[in-house]
Amino acid sequence: MSSLFNAHVLLPLIKRARRHGGRPFPLAQLVPADIRRILVISSTAIGDTLLSTPAIHALRRRFPQAQLMGLLHRRVVPLFRQYDELNEIIPLRRSFLHTAWSLRRARPDVAVILHGNEPEATMLAYLSGSRYIVKHPQRHFSPELLSPFPGAEAYDPLTEHSIIARLRLAGLLGADTGETTLRLPVPPGTEQRAAGLLRRHGVGAGDVCIGFQAGAATRYKMWPATSFMLLAHRLVRANPHLKIVLLGSAREASLCAEIKSGVRDYPKAIINLAGGIDLPVLPALVKCLALLVTNDTGTLHVAIAVKTPTVSLFAPTDPAGIGPIQDTERHRVIKQPPTCTPCVTKRCRTPFCMDQITVEEVWQAVLSHPVFRGTNGNTVSLS
Repeated sequence: MSSLFNAHVLLPLIKRARRHGGRPFPLAQLVPADIRRILVISSTAIGDTLLSTPAIHALRRRFPQAQLMGLLHRRVVPLFRQYDELNEIIPLRRSFLHTAWSLRRARPDVAVILHGNEPEATMLAYLSGSRYIVKHPQRHFSPELLSPFPGAEAYDPLTEHSIIARLRLAGLLGADTGETTLRLPVPPGTEQRAAGLLRRHGVGAGDVCIGFQAGAATRYKMWPATSFMLLAHRLVRANPHLKIVLLGSAREASLCAEIKSGVRDYPKAIINLAGGIDLPVLPALVKCLALLVTNDTGTLHVAIAVKTPTVSLFAPTDPAGIGPIQDTERHRVIKQPPTCTPCVTKRCRTPFCMDQITVEEVWQAVLSHPVFRGTNGNTVSLS
């Protein structure tokens, strides 16, 4: 059975238990000194997990002696194996009941839901046996399943950046909410592996690599492949020392192959690594890039975390809620308005709004980065 099916089957039973005295305790009753085990739920994709890391860091500092456990999606776990802010990582499995059993054995005192699919996330928090379940109640499918706290109804987390909204949850437990830096370790040995991978694909010591993240989790957030082709052609024509590194999952390999085939005049300048990157190597590989041109997807947040400059492309989604808010001098954001009202999001198969972003404006955004102004030995001119 699917995880979502199990969650919907259990929901009526859990609500009944809540009505008969099983509701979570109000946060006003929480005694920080008694907290020994904290479950942090951020169980979706790479980008959303990275957006949770400032709140995880805040909780780690607030409760240095506590066991901090993270429920992460099984596909992102390899990226966080060296992430020392968490004492333990529990993978979100395909089986809802197997995941619930793992959490029950963890015996958390508090469950903090930073990001997760509902009703799954709240059901798992409840079944873990946690005495406190912390999440903003606005737009929640059943607010009575959460620990009440003063002012909960007056605040809407969708009105501000998701990093800040998640830090607010940590703040309810007394954590400092002032640090918004994304955190992602570069595992030992992966920098050498990334450099070796680039060398095997013809990147020399004098070359400058620009990454393209042409795919995204859903079609509606993707800039057209033809636009990436035209930008690549313009970049490599401008300077022979440039290499375009196409990043992506195995699912995006054919998209990247299409982009590479569209730049026929410079076949050696286009390196298609889609589907050939071990996830733990991704941070080190992105760190090798002079710049990343990217859709709104997880690789954008990896680049922000490892301090690689970016040009990010938005139309149906809003950078005010999920875009860069640290090291803003390193990042250029291009935003066009959505063309459909209401936006059909994941059901969209022809994202006209992303077509509004022109190759010229992305080219100009690339030119605006200091790394391409030719001012020192580590830069290269594109003019």
